[in-house]
Amino acid sequence: MKLATDISQEEMVVFLDEADEQIKLLDEDLLTMEKGGANPELLQEIFRAAHTLKGSSGMVGYDKMSKIAHAMETVLDK
Repeated sequence: MKLATDISQEEMVVFLDEADEQIKLLDEDLLTMEKGGANPELLQEIFRAAHTLKGSSGMVGYDKMSKIAHAMETVLDK
């Protein structure tokens, strides 16, 4: 894994905090969807979390995470 070299320690902390928040949101929303079915608002929230994770992980050089989030977006688009 090759990280972006121009990311400061402070920016990395912000990324990690945001990634943690988005992953928790995905976890909660996917469990909610599993229990009660999907609705458009819930799917949109899951999509936005995946999109945010894709963009921020790509910016810091976490390419695998970015690709996984992109795959999630593709599935959710269908």
